[in-house]
Formats: sequence, structure tokens, C-alpha cells
Amino acid sequence: MACLVTAMDSHRVSFGEGAGILGFSKNATPPTAAVVVKVLDGDTVVLKGGFRVRYLGVDAPEMDHERGRHDCYAVEAFERNKAMVLGQVVTLSYEGHPWDDHGRLLAYVMTGDGTCVNAQLIREGLAYVFLGPEGFSRVDEFVKLQGEAVLERRGLYGYCPVSEETRYVGNARTFIFHRPNCPYGVQVHARHRLEFSSRWEALERGFRPCRRCRP
Repeated sequence: MACLVTAMDSHRVSFGEGAGILGFSKNATPPTAAVVVKVLDGDTVVLKGGFRVRYLGVDAPEMDHERGRHDCYAVEAFERNKAMVLGQVVTLSYEGHPWDDHGRLLAYVMTGDGTCVNAQLIREGLAYVFLGPEGFSRVDEFVKLQGEAVLERRGLYGYCPVSEETRYVGNARTFIFHRPNCPYGVQVHARHRLEFSSRWEALERGFRPCRRCRP
């Protein structure tokens, strides 16, 4: 399925005040098509020209490039991402303000054969839905894809071993779920607090696991 939502039709790059980590101003016009020259992990790539792109609505397992202590299935997500996009011309589309706090573009990325990379990674169980307070337009579709991957135990859901708890705490603001004794879970405000009877329930509803307690 196509990823296009709203496209910006210039490839102009500008520099100056407010520049992100790669030197691009957040007032620069992001590209609508470019060649992927480097894949950093399961959800981040670098385009020809230097733009760094994080896939909108996607959170792949973390890679530790310094020590090599990768999260379970991080390498598989990285390799699959690389196979889909490295050296390829991809089409990019954006929603709202396209930059994150780290100077990366947040985009839907589509390959030449019409594959939406964001959706495909979630569909194959290679990444979680990344949903914050601001939301995004395709959240219902992505949550449905994650739920299907969980039910069929695709990718990391069928491979990565996790010790089970009898209940879990979810944060309705961050869409992260925690083990009941996790310091971050304990701090969740009552009005944002949800409880799940299993990790599978949390995952099926589009929540992603806390990186500290690893539920």
C-alpha cells in the first residue's frame, strides 16, 4: 500500500540557525524522492544529500553500534530494512512538522514497487508502532498490522523470549507498557494508567514495550 499522505515538491536544502544535527535547517524543504545511501538500523536511513530519515510511526528494536549489544531482532530488522531500501530511490511523504528533536525527518517511505516500508516492517513483526501524544494519520492501520503480527507470532513476537508477568501497566499518553514493578510504570499518572492482563494484550492494542524493564 502506498505511503503518500502530503508531499512537498522541492529538493532545496538550506542551512543556518536552528540547524539539526546534520547541519540542515528545520526550515529546509524535505525531499519527496531520494536515493538511500545508508541504513542505520531497522527504522532510520540516510539519503543522498545527507538527510537522515526516521520512519514515521515505527520503532524497531534498538541497535547498539558501540558495544554490539543489540536488542532481540534488531539485526533482522536492520537487514530487512537494508534489503528493501539501500541503493534504491524512495518516495517520501510527511505529516505536520516533519522534523523530530534530533534533526531527523519523520516520513512515510515508499519503494519503487509501491511497498510502504513503515507498514511492511510492522506487518512482518520487525518493529513496533511508535505512537505518541501527537499521533499520526495511519495509526489505526499500523495498530491493526501490529495486532495481526502478534496473533500470528511473526518476527520478534515468535522469536524473542520474554518472562511473563501476571499483569502489566500501560501509559495511555506514551503508549508504552511496563512490568508492574518498573520505576517508569510506577510513575504513570492515574489518568493515563491502564492495566493489561498479558503482554500480548498490550501489544495487540498498539503499545510498545518499555526499554528499561523489557516486558
